[in-house]
Amino acid sequence: MNYKYETENKDYRDLASGRVLLNAKKTTAFPIRMASEIMQHCIASLEKKESLTLYDPCCGGAHLLTAMGFIHGKAIKSIYGSDFDRDVIEVATTNLSLLTDDGLIKRENQLSSLFDAYAKESHKEALESVERLRSMSAQMTSPTISSFTWDITSGPPPVNEKADIVITDIPYGNTVGWQTMSSAPVQDLLGHLELIMNKEDSIIAIVSEKKETITHDRFEKVKTMKHGKRKVTMLKPK
Repeated sequence: MNYKYETENKDYRDLASGRVLLNAKKTTAFPIRMASEIMQHCIASLEKKESLTLYDPCCGGAHLLTAMGFIHGKAIKSIYGSDFDRDVIEVATTNLSLLTDDGLIKRENQLSSLFDAYAKESHKEALESVERLRSMSAQMTSPTISSFTWDITSGPPPVNEKADIVITDIPYGNTVGWQTMSSAPVQDLLGHLELIMNKEDSIIAIVSEKKETITHDRFEKVKTMKHGKRKVTMLKPK
């Protein structure tokens, strides 16, 4: 991938999984620089550039969603995340709560208790990250946040708003696999997403392994970007 927007390799350690944001078992963290680049490609493709609704139907622990909330919070009014796995949704709920004052304070108190008990340098560094995240959250628009258990291959999710941007890292590889009875999970995912998209102005960015073919008769392909073992396919409803 040739970076068009994230041209500088910035320090994203404050958003690292397992630092302030929690790491969900059986999930993989997503590179923040790559996620921000994808998000900016998505925003650039839309006529509307603010008050956007962002949804991830395979959110895992919502590492990607939470990071985008902090980095691009000025443009986002609502963030939704869902996943088939109930256990990871608990982590997703906690991570997304960090986008609120109460959630960040609660996490700060947890880290302070850990530092008082063990005096680890990692806890001290995490507390320093909380302060920097607090500065980032001050620039946000206090988005509506929701996370819930849902199998996106089984039907359209129960969301209250039409999605403007969908970014999702679909299951692949040895760590994460599809947990569904569907014989064509990508096709079902796209078919159900089409029902909750803002038809006039919206976009989907699906991250997959390179060999995965991402097409659907209700969507037109906007662009494809490759990065290492990953491929990003961007689609718009027809």
